[in-house]
Amino acid sequence: MAREPLTISFLAERTKEAAPGIFGGLPGGNGSVKSEGSPINPKETRQWMPGERIQLSTPGGGGCGNPRERDRAALARDVEFEWVSPSRPARSTA
Repeated sequence: MAREPLTISFLAERTKEAAPGIFGGLPGGNGSVKSEGSPINPKETRQWMPGERIQLSTPGGGGCGNPRERDRAALARDVEFEWVSPSRPARSTA
């Protein structure tokens, strides 16, 4: 295990505004950077001490096309492959 601090610059994007969808598609999800469970500025260069936990959640892309018009079999496959959560398509196709 490392004994020295680690300096990291994330320079993450899409943490405040989600990627827009096109042709009626829904926006994607926002990304985030957390230290010990608390959100931090994703543009900040900082040091972490050995054992400190860092969580980087990458943003999702926006959708293409109206989700209400999506083929049900394709939607079920997306849930099966865990590309979307079971609750996400239920909200978007109601």
